[in-house]
Amino acid sequence: MKRNGFSLVELLVSMLIVSIAMLGFAALQAYSARALNSSYQKTSEVSVFQDLIKVFQVSNKPLSNELKWQADTVDFSCSSVNDVLVNSENKAISLVPSILAACSKYEKVGLNGNEDSDLKIRLSRNKITNTMYSYSLEVNMAYKLKRASYSKAEGSSDNTYADESKTVTVETFCPFKGDEDGEDELNNLRIKNNVACSHVEVML
Repeated sequence: MKRNGFSLVELLVSMLIVSIAMLGFAALQAYSARALNSSYQKTSEVSVFQDLIKVFQVSNKPLSNELKWQADTVDFSCSSVNDVLVNSENKAISLVPSILAACSKYEKVGLNGNEDSDLKIRLSRNKITNTMYSYSLEVNMAYKLKRASYSKAEGSSDNTYADESKTVTVETFCPFKGDEDGEDELNNLRIKNNVACSHVEVML
């Protein structure tokens, strides 16, 4: 008498198809998580940059009348702003509290407080007349990408993607324009250490 039902082969084939589908779904979930994390990171960066730009866009008066310019460029970080942006009496200029408030957002979004990121700010002035200057702001950020980094395969001589685990600093990975030694070397260094750069430059 003929009986209906699944044979063992049919069952195994069905399980294989379901397993492949589940692997594809898991891969899609992992990709979505990485994309969401990247989107959050970019949104955080833009928010930090916008806050800093807003602070400095109304800053010509304190920059021209208060800040003690010892050179035509002034570099500082969120932690050194009190010591760098000072007047002739070495007291912090009136702009500093607003800058620190913008920096607090940088700390809250998780881009600071560890070796995974670094933010530096550069103020520049250009002489227009004997008494007038134009001012510009640059903000550079270097940060470790939140994904598994590549490593050299055992026995392989190619270490192009080896993670050297260097401390992430703007000076090392994302220097300001004119401070870099060679773009190709910098790109290789960023790849090896899984580091990305963000940069914004505006006239004030």
